[in-house]
Amino acid sequence: MATEGPQTMSWLFFSPSGRIGRLPYFLGWLFWIVGGCFFCARILAVQDNDISLALWTMALVVAGLISTVSIVMLTIKRLHDVGYPRHVCHLPVHPGAQPRDVRRAVPVARPSR
Repeated sequence: MATEGPQTMSWLFFSPSGRIGRLPYFLGWLFWIVGGCFFCARILAVQDNDISLALWTMALVVAGLISTVSIVMLTIKRLHDVGYPRHVCHLPVHPGAQPRDVRRAVPVARPSR
């Protein structure tokens, strides 16, 4: 497992520094997916109670925002492990980012002839 930096949960989910391998990256994604499924299940369970429904929906929105930030941080660390700079993570998000922009941002080793 390729990890660098302090081995804490806050470092794993909310810090852009360091590197993580495939397994921690997959498990981080799985953690947030299961968390989202839990909130969705609670929303379906309390459909009849308006106050509980509103609270669980708000909790789902907050968890969604937190998980989005965390997934971006996980992706940055995974890109570091692969050898790409952190800015590659944001290229597909920006409007107007073309595949040619990615080729300029990421140096590719060309085989010598």
